[in-house]
Amino acid sequence: MKYFILISLLAVASPAFAYSSRDSETAFGMFITFILFIGAILYLILFFKIWGMTNNVRRIKEKMIPCNEETAGEQITRLHIMGKDDECERIILSKFYFNLKNELFACKYRCYNDTKQYQALLEKPITPFTDVVEKLYQKIGREVPSHIKSLKTYGDFEKMVISTDDLRFPEIQ
Repeated sequence: MKYFILISLLAVASPAFAYSSRDSETAFGMFITFILFIGAILYLILFFKIWGMTNNVRRIKEKMIPCNEETAGEQITRLHIMGKDDECERIILSKFYFNLKNELFACKYRCYNDTKQYQALLEKPITPFTDVVEKLYQKIGREVPSHIKSLKTYGDFEKMVISTDDLRFPEIQ
């Protein structure tokens, strides 16, 4: 894209330089200086736009994924006091999901060549995770969703996860 713009500017400006043949070296130098000046301004604008986007990403990350256990607990407590139990529930369930997903992914990575070890993990109970969810739901005075109560093993969780392969719909002809 940069080269296309540069070539088109050269094509547009070349008749003007051909007309002033006496000072062609100084005219061409001024033209290059002008192009470099415009490029520098555009790069500065791009730099500040990207800098602004990093702040947006940081805010989105803080909202979606709490930093650590203490921060998640503090957020749940604060939101519960404010009466925003729906937000508390969202944080609890997202933390539950990300912890299980990370555990499953780490084991898939470790057990890449050993399918027996991976099958053993799929049969392993996830009661430590569901117990924490039940305790947190009791603190906010809500009932644990039935689909979370029904999860007993990592295999149940893996069956529940929607992958990108599940989202491929057949093409209509």
